[in-house]
Amino acid sequence: MLMFDARLTAIDAAAHTASFVCGGVEYTRRLAFPPFWQPGIVGALHLHPDEEHFDFYVYPDQRLRRALDRDRENLLWWSWAIGEHHFYVRAGIIPGVAGAVVKDECEPIEVPLPPEFTAFCRGGDLDPEQLLRAFIADSSGIQDSRRCPREDQYCSTGADQRFLAREYVRLLKRARPAIAATDEVRRSQAGPGA
Repeated sequence: MLMFDARLTAIDAAAHTASFVCGGVEYTRRLAFPPFWQPGIVGALHLHPDEEHFDFYVYPDQRLRRALDRDRENLLWWSWAIGEHHFYVRAGIIPGVAGAVVKDECEPIEVPLPPEFTAFCRGGDLDPEQLLRAFIADSSGIQDSRRCPREDQYCSTGADQRFLAREYVRLLKRARPAIAATDEVRRSQAGPGA
């Protein structure tokens, strides 16, 4: 169960518990780690069905509040408010500081995937889309941030991965003349009109 605008009310270091209030109801859950939050902070509280575990996503802007009554479910937009200012963000995204969000401006393309690639992904226990999205984010240097999250949910997997993905792209750029020559040979062998 995901609840918004939950306020951390207390941390009991001896009992290893955290208490939250959301919608006038108090929830106390066991901490699996040393507490680093301060009572009074607000965020989204995800309570697991086992009634013991939880996740707490601190709002990057503590003025942020959900405006559930203004959601546009048919468009998959969540409504948020900072004071009297209301705005919409793609469902599933918690806005950043001052409601900042990088809007989804992705251009869809269709790419047929050869069976060798899907087998390669399966062998590494990866979903082909997951691998392609990671490479796109790493080679482009896309870094998602809690201060300004991305609606498209692209995010680099790390500094080393960004470096290696960009090096791979540089190698492809250097190989471009050879690829063009190979393509020209293929076209000439295919005959007229190819």
